[in-house]
Amino acid sequence: LPLRFLVFDETFDGLDGVGIELFISLLKSELKRIPLILVVTHSPFGEEFFDKTITVVKENGCSYIKE
Repeated sequence: LPLRFLVFDETFDGLDGVGIELFISLLKSELKRIPLILVVTHSPFGEEFFDKTITVVKENGCSYIKE
């Protein structure tokens, strides 16, 4: 079966700025083959490279999606 989605969790942690840009370029090329790629990160770097972002905020022990 073809892949329907990929999830990367904290992939940017060990990368410098150039590495992050190369990784994002690779992800964009994979979008031709895989319709949904999710990247979870605590780093704000690279946010401008993504078409859509979801920000999750934790306050008083509760997490919610910031609109």
